[in-house]
Amino acid sequence: MSLYPCLSCGVPSSGSRCANCQPKDLRGSRSERGYDSAWRRLRLKILDRDNWICYLCNKALIGSDATVDHIIAKSVAPDRRLDPTNLAACCRVCNSRKHNK
Repeated sequence: MSLYPCLSCGVPSSGSRCANCQPKDLRGSRSERGYDSAWRRLRLKILDRDNWICYLCNKALIGSDATVDHIIAKSVAPDRRLDPTNLAACCRVCNSRKHNK
């Protein structure tokens, strides 16, 4: 096995980065963040309920542009994570814009 210098610190490593310099996934997996099978089923129901139309800009949602927004953020009201009255169909642009505020 050949050793190469770590791209970050220069320590000999078998990969491009040594174990200490591997990037850490701080967000966790999709399921760990609350987007499990129950969420995926409910997401489709919400999109159908809202006729695949963004509630903020009234744009028709197609494919990966279709997201479901938590009107009151999960971090503020974790008990409403799967509450249909707190969810609405939203396009990716509007959801990102709202999330970044």
